[in-house]
Amino acid sequence: MRNLNFAALHRSIGLELQALYSSWHLQRCICLSLLLSAVMRHKTVNLSDLSEDLQPRVKPNSSYSRLQRFFRQVRFPRVHLARWILQQVYEAEHGIHFCLDRTNWYFGSKPVNILMLSIDFRGSALPFLWLMIPHGGCSSTEMRIKLLKQALRIVRQLYPSEKPSVLADREFVDTDWLAFLKANEVRFGIRLKTTNSVTNKKGKPNSVKKLFQGLPRGRFESTGKRRVLGIYCYVSAFKGFDGGIYAIAHFEKLDYPQQAFTLYSKRWKVETLFQNLKSRGFHFEDTHLTKPARISKLIAVLALACLWALKAGWTTGDDANRLKTKKHGRLAVSLFTQGRKFIVNKLCDFRDTWNLFQILITPFQNQPQIKSLQRLLT
Repeated sequence: MRNLNFAALHRSIGLELQALYSSWHLQRCICLSLLLSAVMRHKTVNLSDLSEDLQPRVKPNSSYSRLQRFFRQVRFPRVHLARWILQQVYEAEHGIHFCLDRTNWYFGSKPVNILMLSIDFRGSALPFLWLMIPHGGCSSTEMRIKLLKQALRIVRQLYPSEKPSVLADREFVDTDWLAFLKANEVRFGIRLKTTNSVTNKKGKPNSVKKLFQGLPRGRFESTGKRRVLGIYCYVSAFKGFDGGIYAIAHFEKLDYPQQAFTLYSKRWKVETLFQNLKSRGFHFEDTHLTKPARISKLIAVLALACLWALKAGWTTGDDANRLKTKKHGRLAVSLFTQGRKFIVNKLCDFRDTWNLFQILITPFQNQPQIKSLQRLLT
């Protein structure tokens, strides 16, 4: 791929994206390529800002109209995208972990409320499936079950031997939800409220706070199988040095209570995802889109952007072993930020951009092919 100019580059990338969205016209795929490139460069999803230099020698007003048509007319098959994302990031040795959470903000007086099921990917998370909640406040059990059913169907079609886990915070605790997880043999780790009902050894209901009030500070404890909100599962607890009680309901019996908290700690990766989508990354809340269908399409675009930024952070140039770390052991620059900057840098060289794109669409478990493509980057 030598002597690629701007138009030829995005046409080539558009042809590759057409393999993902075969029902799309080529011009829609080219528009998606241009949009992803602009989002990476500008770190915003505001269409007015993105249209300023979407294409060379094209007036911003024309580019703005093109982006508006894209979000108005295009159809993003979410399940199809989720299948492709799972194939891109799946690594058998790490398993599949889903994190369930909700993010919301207001555009004027209109609430934007999103139920997000993300997938764990090497220290961060990626949007996997999502639903727009048509009101402010919490999601319903029916919405959570609908979302997870779609995710389980995808996993069982692609990797039938895998048993995914679902991690969620205190907002997502109720009887019907726990019953669904148990009935489908889904491994879960869900934090309980201190007021939630858990039976003691004699089968008598108690609150989490009362059940573990005798636990010494700084200690862990695990129970046998107990009824949590009427559903049998296991409970592990930890009392902090401030006296706060943290309890996790989980599906399987574990050797040590610390294992439940190790599993649950993966849930924090969804918070990293929201940082990448918002203040640290693409400033998702800058959007002026308010219609749920169009916001859902924007999330699909950002899912691709997040995937490629994280893959670029892991697979190019400065990998995790060579990135600068601070005294506390964490990276000075996150892999997401490192990857996004690397992509933006390579956008200046059309040949390098094409070689990098080939890496970004190669499944992560295919390391030999990725390493051979890395050598092509100048």
